[in-house]
Amino acid sequence: MFEIISLVLFCVGIVTIFIGRHIMIQDTGGAPSFLWVIVLRLLPFSELAYMVRHFAQAKRGAIISIVGMWLLVPQLSIQLIEREEVAKKYMERFERELKSSPAGAADMEAKMAAEMPAEVVSAWAIRKEMLQKAREKHVSILQSRIAKWHADIQAARSALDVTNEAAVKAFNEQAAAYARLNAFGKKETEFMLLMRNKKPGA
Repeated sequence: MFEIISLVLFCVGIVTIFIGRHIMIQDTGGAPSFLWVIVLRLLPFSELAYMVRHFAQAKRGAIISIVGMWLLVPQLSIQLIEREEVAKKYMERFERELKSSPAGAADMEAKMAAEMPAEVVSAWAIRKEMLQKAREKHVSILQSRIAKWHADIQAARSALDVTNEAAVKAFNEQAAAYARLNAFGKKETEFMLLMRNKKPGA
């Protein structure tokens, strides 16, 4: 129902804009320059500039035209929301495919560029850059933690009393945990480098 009302308002708004601009031309003598006629017929918000130049005579038509522009807002908002929803669905689908096969990122991005609207591709490029920066920060923090833990492990190894079974067991548990984190860090670093270097069509 709201969509129908917004569409009706949009049509009324278009007509109101043209009526307002026509009144502006008539109220200022009906004989503006040819350039102003073209500008007022074709360019959005041109009535504002015309009203500034001819405020006393043009304000009535300009106000009518501005009211017409406000009537366009509901329908334009609906279209904007719909485009954002489409873009969101495309990017969610692409991210799912990318997670399932990160090695095929280049092929998928080429497919994305071919299938999806230009604004979606542009939005994805911005989002990808933001994700990459966040990923690089995450890897940097992870590598710092691994490096510190490695130094702690080495110090613990040097001070380890091999005759103390409890101490050896605790050290081995720490070493195993470190090994798991180190392996995870390597995978994260490899993925980060893969995403940084991959280009569509590469």
